Amino acid sequence: LQKLIRTHPDIIIRRIDKGESFYLGRKTTMDLKTEEYMNKTEAYQVITTDQCPLMNISRSVENLLDYLLKNKAITQDRRKKLLPNVNQLELAYLYTLPKIHKSGIPIRPIISGLHAPVRCISKFLNDLLAPIYLQVARETTFTNGIDVIRRLEQYVGKGYLKSTTKLFTADVENLYTMVPREGGINALIEFLNKHTKMVKLDHLQSI
Repeated sequence: LQKLIRTHPDIIIRRIDKGESFYLGRKTTMDLKTEEYMNKTEAYQVITTDQCPLMNISRSVENLLDYLLKNKAITQDRRKKLLPNVNQLELAYLYTLPKIHKSGIPIRPIISGLHAPVRCISKFLNDLLAPIYLQVARETTFTNGIDVIRRLEQYVGKGYLKSTTKLFTADVENLYTMVPREGGINALIEFLNKHTKMVKLDHLQSI
């Protein structure tokens, strides 16, 4: 296998989506599917110059934190915790995994941003907002397959399952890139105003 890869640079090995196996195929095929995805969503850009935007993004994050601190939306201690580590900064990048369990072997886009400038802010917001959402949406949210089975058993136990009952599943294509940024923020603010006691949420517009 190693000899095959060395003698055929157009062949790649890549982990598959939802599995522990590997995909062996042509690099040009994966590159083409990735390019088609990028063109379709218009959510990503290829860096074609020597000017990396990493430091500009880092400065934008720092300016945002200074703005939030000035407006007393965060404390000085919180600002320090949300600042990116300049010694580990890395530009977030896109890679794809082949979905061999689906017809045509489409791709699943993955954004690797472990050391991106906004990583600390993203984690902070997730830790802050996720518990609120899960508390509100618990009755209509499944956490895993076991949870689905248990909820179905409860559904049957209450006598809701009839011979006419229909169960549906849906898959939204390119979900995250389809949600407009401003629309998502406005929906989040409306959700928090409805389900929390927070009075002032204007600073979320900046985040």
